[in-house]
Amino acid sequence: MRHLPLVIAAVLAASCGDSKDWEQEVILQLFRPERAEVGTIIVRVTEGGKTVEKDLTKEISFADCQGNRVRIIPRKDGATYAPVDITVLFGIVGQRREARPENNPVPATSAVVKVWLDTGIINPNLEPKACAPTITPPMRKPLGSACTFDIECEGNICLKDVPNLSGTQVFPKGYCTSKCTKDGDPCDAGRGFCKLYTDAGSPPREYGPYCLRRCKDCTPSACLPCDRIADNYACSTFDLCYPK
Repeated sequence: MRHLPLVIAAVLAASCGDSKDWEQEVILQLFRPERAEVGTIIVRVTEGGKTVEKDLTKEISFADCQGNRVRIIPRKDGATYAPVDITVLFGIVGQRREARPENNPVPATSAVVKVWLDTGIINPNLEPKACAPTITPPMRKPLGSACTFDIECEGNICLKDVPNLSGTQVFPKGYCTSKCTKDGDPCDAGRGFCKLYTDAGSPPREYGPYCLRRCKDCTPSACLPCDRIADNYACSTFDLCYPK
């Protein structure tokens, strides 16, 4: 196991294989979906209002159950420390994503904090396999929900904007969607309407089509409500939950 000088309350002095002179510590253990391509890995630790970041990209290996562990905060005996908030930022498919322990912030006395780098694969096999935890993938957001990353959405697309004839259609705070087959067709089991966008170029370029949430007359499924009024969406004249 590696250890790094990402230390807020003490100075790191010994390797992970050596004896230690502290009782309290935080050991971070990272897992990824099998064979997933994970880019930059940065750990951000906040304790008592102070935040430190450390790049772990060259220090973490997913080949075995020692290479994926890193001691981030060693502690001196007999001291009292606040809980530690841990965020792992990592790159995947051109996006920057975040992962956190299941119970965050974690007590300073936690021996090992396990974090799964969620890359959007449903029910993945994690590696290193020998020490992989049992996980429950997070719930994905339904069609039309606010989002920041593709990984949050059931349809695996968080639409921020798209070119159209008048310039650009912006979707405030993101819009969970998916690609669909044909402009004007139903999608998302009848809860959505498939819309193709075209820009004003010569020749024009096409974008999508994307599935948009219907707010009236859904068949055969029940409509999802247009519940994003605070984000400046409304049930439009085309019965879509759409930016005003």
